[in-house]
Amino acid sequence: MTRPAAKRVKPSAPAGRAKPGAAARKAKRAGDERETTSGIAIQAVYSAADLPRDLEQRVPAPGKAPFTRGIHPTMYRSRLWTMRQYAGFGSAKATNERFRFLLAEGQTGLSVAFDLPTQMGYDSDHTLARGEVGRVGVAISCLADMEALLDGLPLERVTTSMTINATAPLLLAFYVAVADARGVPRGTLGGTVQNDVLKEYIARGTYIYPPAPSLRLITDVFDFTAREVPQWNSISVSGYHMREAGATAVQELAFTLADGLTYLEAARARGLDLVRIAKRMSFFFNAHNHLFEEVAKFRAARTLWATLLAERFAIRDPEALKLRFHTQTAGSMLTAQQPLNNVVRTTLQGLAAVLGGTQSLHTNSYDEALGLPSREAALLALRTQQLLAHESGVADVADPLAGSYLVESLTAEVEQRARRLLERIDGLGGMLAAIETGWVQRQIHESAYRWQREVEANERVVVGVNRFADDEARPTPAFKPDRRIERARARALALRQGARPAREGRTGQRKPDAAHPGRPGRPRHTGRGVRRDAARVRDLQARGAAVRARDDRHRDGGAGGSGGSAAAGGAPVRGLSHVAIAVRKAEPLAALLVAALGATRGAEELLDGGALRVLFVHLGPVTLELLEPRSPEHTVAKFLEKRGEGLHHVSLEVADIDAALARCRASGVAPIDETPRPGAHGTQVAFLHPKGLGGVLVELCQARGSGTTSG
Repeated sequence: MTRPAAKRVKPSAPAGRAKPGAAARKAKRAGDERETTSGIAIQAVYSAADLPRDLEQRVPAPGKAPFTRGIHPTMYRSRLWTMRQYAGFGSAKATNERFRFLLAEGQTGLSVAFDLPTQMGYDSDHTLARGEVGRVGVAISCLADMEALLDGLPLERVTTSMTINATAPLLLAFYVAVADARGVPRGTLGGTVQNDVLKEYIARGTYIYPPAPSLRLITDVFDFTAREVPQWNSISVSGYHMREAGATAVQELAFTLADGLTYLEAARARGLDLVRIAKRMSFFFNAHNHLFEEVAKFRAARTLWATLLAERFAIRDPEALKLRFHTQTAGSMLTAQQPLNNVVRTTLQGLAAVLGGTQSLHTNSYDEALGLPSREAALLALRTQQLLAHESGVADVADPLAGSYLVESLTAEVEQRARRLLERIDGLGGMLAAIETGWVQRQIHESAYRWQREVEANERVVVGVNRFADDEARPTPAFKPDRRIERARARALALRQGARPAREGRTGQRKPDAAHPGRPGRPRHTGRGVRRDAARVRDLQARGAAVRARDDRHRDGGAGGSGGSAAAGGAPVRGLSHVAIAVRKAEPLAALLVAALGATRGAEELLDGGALRVLFVHLGPVTLELLEPRSPEHTVAKFLEKRGEGLHHVSLEVADIDAALARCRASGVAPIDETPRPGAHGTQVAFLHPKGLGGVLVELCQARGSGTTSG
């Protein structure tokens, strides 16, 4: 990317680095200074003068501490990385079928995505799970679900990664119990449980307990796996989600290692064997767009981790000093516009991970900006890894970019900057204190805001978005999970529990304990007591919006909703769906809301044949719909011409839109739309005339699967 020189304040060279050469000074004078996502200045030409002065000590042979060049002597020449495609949707049976398909096509490891209720500790039939069951991952509520998920899979031969945090002890227990029932020795089980709650406070939000109890549960897993499943990685310290939230490469590295150090401190306070724990720690990084900075980040991560363990914990065991990591390509860099471009993005990001020495890799599917990956897109993503492994030649040599003037210079710079960030965290009282004061979150938000402003100003090119764009509407996602799964799972859970009529998931109350009439019964869901406050429904929905890979916000009203028919006298309105704002350009306002108010950006959609762009932004339980006309003839364009930017309409979610329209007509409220028409996300909508409604344009919105209207 190119910036005017006047806007750039170049940092001083860190200790141990040569001063910028003539090429850098010339570039600055010419106004052609360029930089990485972390703000590291990039020269036009690199030479031996740019190499770190202590290069020989920094980069010993692969397999030797501090492992800058890789943790194994010959790396992929001896054994390829594990191709571990992340998958999970709908029911356990459906996800099991996808796993079998991927294994048959050459995948070498499993990676399980769980739905939000499972991540938050709710059964699929619980009130607070409504609308989220099986949406962004597989629904697991009990041991029988885990048995169905793993049915026929060779647990003794295939390693399994489970992306689960707050409820990690429960899901790991389910997995081990299934293996026990099959007679698979615990000592042969291999895999990883993410078990990293600190990053949930920073970037995702799927936490349940405060930090101190969460750390105790994490160290419980450390203790259990060390004794019972010694080949299992007890934690995957994750920088991926922080990078997706907007962190730079340097921030991702520093904050991830700071979390890892915090977990080791907790293990030391627990009296656990740190060498044994460190050997089973793994990490999870993002592979972003800047190829060389990403390679440098991975190399610097190994160097810095080995050095920190020696400095802070006096660990000398070479196996314990090795930083092992999984990589996933950057979901936040996938674009809904021109989605086939994502194949190229993913390939370059996967290449960076391999050149950086990853131990396992997930490559995103090109259609994930639009919905869950289709079978065909998931297969192409796997084939991308196989092409890298078998046709590109990158697996033939360990650390093939070693000695590169650029890569070695960047590696040293990334390491130095990350170390300075770690020192600042120490000065704030450690990572827990830095999180609790919001300092870490602010660093990420500021970086995200800078990135978005650069995109908006065309200083950072995104092909197909702000450069080389076209006006063609994107295709409809090829794959969506079956929304009927929620009701089917509720029936199945009722049968498993004897069809008890007083399900706590339906009433929001626990059934009294028969042995102790005055004592509430134990909750029958995965790891969490029932929250009685109805406001927590909105809280779960808001967290869901923040972590979805795509926006599929509207609830499936047919999945157990209680809204009565208007004709039968029940209230036709379920609640506020969203507030729509007409704007000339949606991106600047969305970026401002994210930076100033901590909003979460949702998905976008083109409506009315591409004449209207709709971008969703979530502010806690409130959703804003930003309307950007792309044709001067569109009604929103005429609205802007007449009234300027501002409130366009308020959208109310209804159970049955036909019945609601009939009730409005009977009450003297005139509809603008006599019959419902398609809206965003497959909804049906109809507008009511502002006359008689206080001058406010009101939209009635029926989610998919609700009421009697088809569509």
